[in-house]
Amino acid sequence: MNIQLHHRTDAEVLASDGPVIYRVINGAPTGVEDALRTFEIIDRALERYAVAGLMVAVEHGSPFPTTEARRWLSENMPRYGDRLVTGYALTGLGFWASSARLITVSIAKLGRITAIIESSVDAIAERMALEVVGLDPRQLVSRVDELQGMLGQGDTMRAATG
Repeated sequence: MNIQLHHRTDAEVLASDGPVIYRVINGAPTGVEDALRTFEIIDRALERYAVAGLMVAVEHGSPFPTTEARRWLSENMPRYGDRLVTGYALTGLGFWASSARLITVSIAKLGRITAIIESSVDAIAERMALEVVGLDPRQLVSRVDELQGMLGQGDTMRAATG
């Protein structure tokens, strides 16, 4: 399969490849509009696949989701039930990482979803491949690496491409 870019700025990339949706963040804030954009791609994936995966890689120091986005996510995540496997790689240490983990856990609990939360992309890829049949953890890591390489290149794409 080929990766499809849906949104890109210097600080974030939203893409999909088959049943997997990727959001790679390095400094981008997460607001309700970002959640809406991501959910649109999830909805499209679930029209074609019985189960989809959302893999979110967040670099150390990135802003936490806004209060409005946290509330919106908590209210809207339940609609996917067990059809969406969600993994968060919160790369970083210290206070930021602890806070990011607590915020992610609270969104998952309020949203009644099971979220895989790790400190590395490799760990998320391994665990997601156990949950979604047919995923290759090496390919998941490779895709995230490819998307991370697109960050900060100055060539932004703000509108969805497909």
